[in-house]
Amino acid sequence: MDVSFCIVEPTELPNELTFQQFRTVNMVAVTRKKDLAKPQSWEALTHEQWVLNPSPATTDAYFHSWMSRKGVKLRNKTILCRSAQMLSSLVEELDVIAVCPEPLYYARLAPAGIYRVGLPELPEPIPMGALTMTHMPKSQAVQDLISIAEHISLKI
Repeated sequence: MDVSFCIVEPTELPNELTFQQFRTVNMVAVTRKKDLAKPQSWEALTHEQWVLNPSPATTDAYFHSWMSRKGVKLRNKTILCRSAQMLSSLVEELDVIAVCPEPLYYARLAPAGIYRVGLPELPEPIPMGALTMTHMPKSQAVQDLISIAEHISLKI
């Protein structure tokens, strides 16, 4: 891997990866169920079906950890999915709740008829940026790509 652009919790990354933060983004919960767009209680939301990516340092892991610290325990069996494309498809086709970055929701999911869940509160914004190998020098092309990505990220 030369570079990866992602939204992660940097404190959860292994030492062999270096994270260069561009900005932070809010996380939102989304669903195709229109009635969940109204303000909801955590108690009501714990009975819904959630789909989460269980991979360490991901936005979903960050969100789930935050919910746990708040004492929110999901009561239904959670669907675990490591593919962002599959996770997005599940949200579009099933009555599930998933977590996504707010810019993605507005750019891709809201126009597709997906609703933002009326959460009682949201976690702190999560860092977005570039991941590189700690002990691997960055080529000029990678440095340029990181610079372009950072510039674009500040506009979304």
